[in-house]
Amino acid sequence: YTNAQMEKLKPQVEQLRREAQVQPMKVSAASSNLIAFMATNLPQDPLVPNNGPIQDNPFEEKKKCSVL
Repeated sequence: YTNAQMEKLKPQVEQLRREAQVQPMKVSAASSNLIAFMATNLPQDPLVPNNGPIQDNPFEEKKKCSVL
């Protein structure tokens, strides 16, 4: 490899080194952590429709499509 190629690969190598240091977590533990995080932050989440009236939800479709 040339010096230019080595410089381009440096960030990737550093990222791989950081990722190698991360301890793996079981899916069951990650799931329970995610559920707890979501439950804690639910009141501030603007994308959850239960936070307010549906008409205030910018992602809700305004018109329903009916076919025959």
